[in-house]
Amino acid sequence: MVITSGYRCQDHCAKIGSTMTHTTGQAVDVSVSGGPAYELLGIALEEGFTGIGVKQKGAHKGRFLHLDDLEYKPGEHIRPTIWSY
Repeated sequence: MVITSGYRCQDHCAKIGSTMTHTTGQAVDVSVSGGPAYELLGIALEEGFTGIGVKQKGAHKGRFLHLDDLEYKPGEHIRPTIWSY
């Protein structure tokens, strides 16, 4: 598994149209698909990650899991949460 995105500065997130979750250093995107993605998803849930994004459609090289451990703040998405891309 390869980490394809870790910390990002706010300018980069704005440029690529991404949320700011990576700007805190508490988020990572991991290139993974198939069985290993399923395994990593289970581990992430067990370890208490509060945000899990799943991209498992399309070419295998473009598939990934987003994992973060951000805390819930009023007015933001309820956490823990899982979403798909």
